[in-house]
Amino acid sequence: MMTEETYLEMKKLIAKHEAEQLTIHNVVNCVERPYKEIVTIDTEKRYNPNFGDDKECKCGHSYYRHFDSYEEMEAIGCKYCRCYDFEEA
Repeated sequence: MMTEETYLEMKKLIAKHEAEQLTIHNVVNCVERPYKEIVTIDTEKRYNPNFGDDKECKCGHSYYRHFDSYEEMEAIGCKYCRCYDFEEA
């Protein structure tokens, strides 16, 4: 898991990289390129087998019920109600 400090440092590095690329592109090429390249940081919710399958969510259903066992435990939200984010009761 990434700390907020690491996340902010990565954002700074990405912004610096993009600024450098723009400068290099404008100085060296002076020609438009076919694609803009954007670097992003994404966050995915993943099943944690160490969390405890039987912990109960605020919705009243177990932790493991918020994942699809047929799709490599993809975070799909609770199978029995409209609760998407598991919040321990």
